Amino acid sequence: MSVRDRYNYNLYYAPALPIDSLDRFHRDPEKELLKFVKTITAHIAKFGLQNPPCVQRRKGVLEVRPGKCRVSAMRALGFDTIPALIVDYDQSVPMAGWDPLPHDRDIVQTIFSGDCIVEMSRRFCTVKKNVDVVHRPDVESAFAKELREAP
Repeated sequence: MSVRDRYNYNLYYAPALPIDSLDRFHRDPEKELLKFVKTITAHIAKFGLQNPPCVQRRKGVLEVRPGKCRVSAMRALGFDTIPALIVDYDQSVPMAGWDPLPHDRDIVQTIFSGDCIVEMSRRFCTVKKNVDVVHRPDVESAFAKELREAP
């Protein structure tokens, strides 16, 4: 049985996905999220991007699911590319620079820090925040405190 028969998507890791290839939603974040994006931007500037966003390709369109704020932060810092996990529901030819990944949750999990959980089934692959590390724009999160307290 081939991978195509067992899963409804292909899986890739792109270490340098062009930010402009993503959907337009992340280009103008909602005003209530601006403070959150500024915090993430400062954190990424100081510590680097800890977790790449998850991107889905459906009907030829690349769409960021959770991770729009990270994309906005990287754009604000002047980056043209961002590392990303790509879930390709089109199962079409990968773009240049996309490295195939096995449908193995443990291997995919190594791309992310411990505050994310990879979930994988025959029909979907998703990356979720660990329930203990959910970030809210109106509450100072652990990484905002870490940024504030860092020398």
